[in-house]
Amino acid sequence: MSSVAARLERLPFCGFHKKLLFMGGLGYTFDAMDSSSMAFVLPAITKAWALTSFQTGLIASSTYTGFFFGALLAGLCGDRFGRRFVMVTALIIFCIASLISSQMDHWQAFYSVRIFAGFGAGAESAIVAPFLSEFVARKYRGAFTGALAGFFAVGYVMSAILGNLIIPHMEGGWRVVVVITSLPIFILLWWRRSLPESPRWLESRGRLEEANATLDRIEAQVRKEGKEFETIPASIAQPVTAQHGLSFFGNLGAIWSRKLRRTTAMSWAMWFAIAFSYYAFFTWIPSLLVQHGMTITKSFGFSLLMYVAQIPGYLSAAYLNERFGRQATIAGYMVLGGVSAIGMAMPHGRSLSLESLCRSS
Repeated sequence: MSSVAARLERLPFCGFHKKLLFMGGLGYTFDAMDSSSMAFVLPAITKAWALTSFQTGLIASSTYTGFFFGALLAGLCGDRFGRRFVMVTALIIFCIASLISSQMDHWQAFYSVRIFAGFGAGAESAIVAPFLSEFVARKYRGAFTGALAGFFAVGYVMSAILGNLIIPHMEGGWRVVVVITSLPIFILLWWRRSLPESPRWLESRGRLEEANATLDRIEAQVRKEGKEFETIPASIAQPVTAQHGLSFFGNLGAIWSRKLRRTTAMSWAMWFAIAFSYYAFFTWIPSLLVQHGMTITKSFGFSLLMYVAQIPGYLSAAYLNERFGRQATIAGYMVLGGVSAIGMAMPHGRSLSLESLCRSS
């Protein structure tokens, strides 16, 4: 078949997809470790450098400032230069900046370098799921993407474990934790050797020979595993028209065209709400608990319990994506998240209040 999309839809879920899931999952795990580790680093450096609340707030925002620009540019660069190139380049920026930040002795320098670390992490996080899901047939795509996102929770839990085991018990322990988040630089060579470019992107750029060669290798693996190919949906069996010379602003303008502007606005608003509540909550909880009288050790342990709760959330979402649909799953979990947040903000009993938890410590 000449249609790349049709050939991809024929693929059963196989060992190749499991390998992609693990590779992308590692990227998500270390991205999450890097961003969530700041929640445990902040109380330590605030005390060590005698930071004001304003300075602490700036440092807390540094990673996410870079995250914003990295995520914004990742999609534009992915369309222009390829998904694989962006993913690998983002990993390099993120790892090197994270390593450098561990050696900083002044908050201004730390703040500046953390912006670059956030830029790389944001670009990688934004490109991983869209890139890898392009290899997966639509009938498996929701579960695949949900399972991939689940690795993000694993990274949060790992950062909480490291924060509990290292930072309170070692002088300068926060530096060790930040160094650990830079370790995925060692998986770069594996990615460069084993991660193919998206056949869908290659086809869109008129590079059909490369796209078909990649698909030949994947199909050979499917046959080796003894699996059957799926029936090709006729609705997607048409070749994609090659797109040449698309500019950065041309791509950005395309998603705000009359046809897509409503979907784009809704998506941006949804992700803003999710990112604002999610990252703000998890970044500040350890510091707020310490400010209200809880010891660093106990505040980190309390945060660990909350991070662990993400894992069943991600796994259940991966399952419900296919059973009830993406829209219903997203809306349902956003409502549950909102109700939970209101419950935390308006406790009815002393035993449920954050203040009482802190005083009991």
